[in-house]
Amino acid sequence: MDKVTLVFIENLALADIIISLLFYMPMLATVPSGMWVFGGATCWFTGFFSSHVPFLAQILIIMSISVYRLWVVKKPSEVRKRIDVRHFKMSILFIWLIAFVPVIFWIASKAEAFFFTRGLICWSTNHVPTSPTYLSTKIFSAFYVAIPMCIVFVTSVMIMYTIILHTLKAGRSLVPHLRTLLTVNLICWTLLVSYFPLFVLIVLKSTGVPIPNWFTLFQIYAKSIQVVVNPFIYVATNLRFRRCITRLFRVDRRTMIPDTPVSPSYQEVDNQEMTGRVIS
Repeated sequence: MDKVTLVFIENLALADIIISLLFYMPMLATVPSGMWVFGGATCWFTGFFSSHVPFLAQILIIMSISVYRLWVVKKPSEVRKRIDVRHFKMSILFIWLIAFVPVIFWIASKAEAFFFTRGLICWSTNHVPTSPTYLSTKIFSAFYVAIPMCIVFVTSVMIMYTIILHTLKAGRSLVPHLRTLLTVNLICWTLLVSYFPLFVLIVLKSTGVPIPNWFTLFQIYAKSIQVVVNPFIYVATNLRFRRCITRLFRVDRRTMIPDTPVSPSYQEVDNQEMTGRVIS
């Protein structure tokens, strides 16, 4: 896996962490009481920032990953000539800035935050059908969710088709491509599964079909599938993330029991014995 893909995945992991800490954790904290207990300012922050920015950035980052990997598969020599990690870092920064655009528009339009009792989370009034900003919500949803999901689906299928076709023609093994192929496609298809209910919701709203409350609630919780599954994908398919997690949970016995002598490994004992034999 190249450095550019890692930069994208690291920012995707950052978006997952923000969603977990600032969206789903407050939601779980409201379950026992059934009411918002963190104050009005936090409700406003959650209703506008936590419930929109990291989710939108997550979708756009995954779309960028899928498009970039398709470029790598289609024209690898061109990628080697033009690739510059700094340019892609700037594109990541641009993605995060783009994710703020709907929130800034809704704040400028004087949308308000409220506690959505069925969802147990603070929401913004731009999601209410009677709100004057509701039309903008449908437009932003199509631009930030529906279109990127279609791009992710098409590119992920094209990546798999191109690699398999090229491998069969060249008579080479798929093994060198499997790790990156598996990581990218698992992330893409997890996104499609997580956001498919929201995609259906957007389509139904555009046709004017009445949406039942249970389905609105279901699509809110369905988005957590990706947040839960993504860390397992990172660790299972990427050595860099696996080493990071290992360092976090590894316990050094010498720091716990400093007076306990550390016995040499079997390899060291074998080397010592072999050295002694050579000297003798």
